[in-house]
Amino acid sequence: MKKNTLIIIFIKLYTGSHDIMKKRDIIIIFILTIILVIILIASLEKKQEIEDIYLSVNKDFTIEGIQSSEFYNFKSNASKIYLIIKVKNLTVDYEIKVKWFKAETGKDGDNYNLIQENTLTPVQKGSGKIVVLLVKRDNTYEKGEYYVEAYLNGNNNISKKFYIDS
Repeated sequence: MKKNTLIIIFIKLYTGSHDIMKKRDIIIIFILTIILVIILIASLEKKQEIEDIYLSVNKDFTIEGIQSSEFYNFKSNASKIYLIIKVKNLTVDYEIKVKWFKAETGKDGDNYNLIQENTLTPVQKGSGKIVVLLVKRDNTYEKGEYYVEAYLNGNNNISKKFYIDS
């Protein structure tokens, strides 16, 4: 389709000369309108995501303005260890899965064993933080190397490594 044809169609629409419009012109306008509506809807759709994850002994940890760390170290007698998940634009039909792993040293090097798994679904749509507790075993955290992974609907994997010492 030539550029001039589009200009003529819009001039006909603007001036109200619908009687001289051909059926083809109306179909072209209809298709262009559908394309514009699709583009508008796609641009208004908000991306749902896990923006970042943090580890802390404080579940009320303020995440605004804080940079996520790549190194976390906790004491085995820490009162609690929390994973704080910063989420954006979630709806109630999304699922967040958290997997906690501990390194076990063997003859082939370090292997990571799953020690805890949490599955969460938001109760309302929106953005904010979701807090998950690492459960203690025998009222203490075992010393060692750990890592935690967070997934949104099985994708968007974010992980952090952390250490627990005495």
